[in-house]
Amino acid sequence: MTVYQKMLLLSEDIQKHIWCDLCHKKIFYKSQVVFEQGVFKDYYVVCPLINAAPAEYAMDMWKQKVAMLYSNYLKCVPKYTKIRNFRAADVNSVDVFSARDTFHHDRLALELYILFHGVQSDLQWKNINHFYEQVADGCVVYRAWLKP
Repeated sequence: MTVYQKMLLLSEDIQKHIWCDLCHKKIFYKSQVVFEQGVFKDYYVVCPLINAAPAEYAMDMWKQKVAMLYSNYLKCVPKYTKIRNFRAADVNSVDVFSARDTFHHDRLALELYILFHGVQSDLQWKNINHFYEQVADGCVVYRAWLKP
């Protein structure tokens, strides 16, 4: 089991206190840095961060995975977080009867996917002249997030 999978199994109550700084490749729990530049602080981790992306997946297919994770994130009722790396749905536009009540889980799934692959440097940036890629309507991934 990877760190990514283990973190997504945490309760929503714990997940709401975890947030990512994708530019500086950090994970915070409440206000404390617990992960920085590929290393967990005060934790001995023996499992991989996330499954490595196969070569054929690394070039372009990762964008489809991010778009799918972002789509799940948009189907949730937005809740307060300290920092948002991705634009959340407007509270008034979400159908509360069909919305998912997994906002923090879906936010973490998206952010950790990009953060861990960025630390591993296993996703390729197709056009080096572009500093961002739009992977879905309203979803932008910055080159700095995927580079070590």
